[in-house]
Amino acid sequence: MTLSWKFAGLAACVGVLIAAAAYAQTPTALEQAELAGLSPDLRSQVQAKATGGNSATEVLQVMLLNIRSVRE
Repeated sequence: MTLSWKFAGLAACVGVLIAAAAYAQTPTALEQAELAGLSPDLRSQVQAKATGGNSATEVLQVMLLNIRSVRE
C-alpha cells in the first residue's frame, strides 16, 4: 500500500516538473512583443540565453542591468 502512494507522489512530482518546463518554454504574448521589437541580432542573443528556465523577459532585464552597471 505504501509503495503505491510513493509511486503516486513521484508521478505527481514528475507531472508538475514537466508542466513547469513546458510553461517556461512557451513565450507569452508580452515576450513575443518584446522579441519582435528587437533587432535580429539582439533577438538571437536573447533567445540563445533564454534557456534552462530563463524567460526572454528575464534575460532582457539582466542585459539592461548589466548595461546600466557598466555605464555607472
